[in-house]
Amino acid sequence: MRDAIATVRGLGSRAAITVNGGHLDFRKEMMDLLDYTFAEPFAGNYHSAMFARGTGKLPQIGPGLVAWVYDPSPASVFQVESAMIAAQGCRAFMYSETMRQDGVLDSLWFREMGAGYKDIEKIQPYLTDRDSVPCVAVLFSAHTRFNCRSDIRAVLRGAMEAATYSQFPSDILPDWSLERLPDYQAVVLPEVICLSSSDADAFGRYVGSGGVLVVTGQTGTRDADGQVRANFALADLLGCDFEKVFDTYKNNLWGSYLHRSGDAIWKTLPDTTLVVRAPFVAVKARPGTKVLATHILPSTVWCKDGDENEQCWVNWEPPPPAKTTEFPALLERAHGKGKVIYASFDLYGMINNDYQWPLEFHRQLLQSNLKNPPLRVGLTNRRGVGTTFYKKRGKNMLVVHQINRTIPLLQGDVNPLKGGTLFIDASFFKPAAARQIHPTTRGLRLNKRGDSVEIELPTVDVHSVFVLEG
Repeated sequence: MRDAIATVRGLGSRAAITVNGGHLDFRKEMMDLLDYTFAEPFAGNYHSAMFARGTGKLPQIGPGLVAWVYDPSPASVFQVESAMIAAQGCRAFMYSETMRQDGVLDSLWFREMGAGYKDIEKIQPYLTDRDSVPCVAVLFSAHTRFNCRSDIRAVLRGAMEAATYSQFPSDILPDWSLERLPDYQAVVLPEVICLSSSDADAFGRYVGSGGVLVVTGQTGTRDADGQVRANFALADLLGCDFEKVFDTYKNNLWGSYLHRSGDAIWKTLPDTTLVVRAPFVAVKARPGTKVLATHILPSTVWCKDGDENEQCWVNWEPPPPAKTTEFPALLERAHGKGKVIYASFDLYGMINNDYQWPLEFHRQLLQSNLKNPPLRVGLTNRRGVGTTFYKKRGKNMLVVHQINRTIPLLQGDVNPLKGGTLFIDASFFKPAAARQIHPTTRGLRLNKRGDSVEIELPTVDVHSVFVLEG
């Protein structure tokens, strides 16, 4: 890459140089040589742009195939896909993959694509010179990505979906930017398998100063170079010691079940025995660590249609829960002024595999443990609406962007969704006025409730942009 850049510059060109791929494809050392980040989506446009916003330089997302030229989609598809990228602080890029025999590109495609771009042009002044509001961070571990065999893409997709569902301001924080840890009230370590001792110390200081750390599964079981550790790098923080990876039921659809304590953390979860995807990490809790749930093992292994083992379960559905254990599934540990919550299984990878309860559990974790979050949205249709939060540089102004995420799923049909209630903590920002600036212009009423201000947001058609001024 250095040679290629030197050749281009040697020709006198000042053109911006990039490659097709982001920080999941190339190491930071190479990405730092480029003028901007360009990437195709690995997790859909919305979450791929969220990842690029947290890791990239002047990021641009090329959404791949949004629609077919000769089997056209409604303009709403182009509008919402462009808006998803812009709402996450990235520049939108679209293309036409087909042209006619005379070399002319299809005009309908460009009209539809233009509708999306025109929608973004209207709100351009509110998309630049801004920074995301820090509250919750999901760690991206480049060490794990490049030094360990793990399905980090799946874990990140699940963690970003949980972040979106929660309706709290959420960022991707790369492991080369841990100096920004104090900016966040909570940090999530989703299967950060490779962890250096210095990074572990940084997380210790973060929690000691009052931060909330959410850790899953095999985090910290290897060093930064991928070498196996005898114990967790974060054992003192987690309040438990590593014993083994329990994979006996790895072929079962449900590897274990949760025996829950009566802690309030479970209060919004369904009143049933919740399932866990295998494998889980067998750990031993240390004195002073609170056990919020333990694992229940299935009644037997599941062979589905196999009949070679008389002890094998061959029913259509997975074996039910049977064997209680002392293996902790969820632990809570106080450390200094902060707290660590450890799930001994891949909580966020489960979300990527369409498990339902971990989404609400992540939201409940934040709801229970964040003290005075700067902003959040309360609504019931959390799966359908995405919300991002920004502060304009040099201005006493916030920008809130909501997206109707159901439109691509419905192949262009627009079904308006409730925007919910925006809660602003007065210690973070005191709005004097609020208004919607897209798709229509209207004033919004401020309702003061103790130490917070509440704003009822209108329904979201394709996407809505709101401005709060202090």
